[in-house]
Amino acid sequence: MKKLLFGLTIAACAVCAQAQQAPAGGPGGAGRGGPGGMLRYNPLMNALDKNSDGELSAEEIKNATAELKKLDKNGDGKITEDELRVTPEDMVKQIMLNDKNGDGKLSKEELPERMQGMMDRADADKDGFLSKDELTKVMSGFGGGQGRPQRRQQ
Repeated sequence: MKKLLFGLTIAACAVCAQAQQAPAGGPGGAGRGGPGGMLRYNPLMNALDKNSDGELSAEEIKNATAELKKLDKNGDGKITEDELRVTPEDMVKQIMLNDKNGDGKLSKEELPERMQGMMDRADADKDGFLSKDELTKVMSGFGGGQGRPQRRQQ
C-alpha cells in the first residue's frame, strides 16, 4: 500500500512537472489552464495542490499520501482510472470555488487570470457573469463529457 501511494505521489509530481513545462496557451497549456486559458481538470493535481498555485510545495508533497487516500472512492487501497474520471459536474464545482462573494455566479475578476478568456465563450446571456448553468453547458462539451482525453490509437 505504501509503495502504491508513493508511486502515485511520484506520478503526480511528474504530471505537475510536465504541466509546468508545457507552453502557455499551447497543448495542455501551463498550470491548470489549457488551450486558450480553459481549465484542465487534473484530479491528482487538484487533490495535492491545496493552494491552487499550480505547484506542489514541500508541505503539499508531505501531505500527498493522505490526500491520495481520499481519491480511493471505494476504499480498496487502489486508485483506478474510474476513480479519477472527471465529470463536467466535477469541473463546474471546481470552477465555482472561485465565487469569492458567494453570489452563485462568477465575475471576470473572480476568475484566475488563466481562465478569464472563458468569460467571452461561456457567458451566453452576456451579462458579465458566469452562472453554474452556463458553465455546465460549456463543460458538458469538454472532452465529450468524459472528463478525460481519448486514448490514442496505435
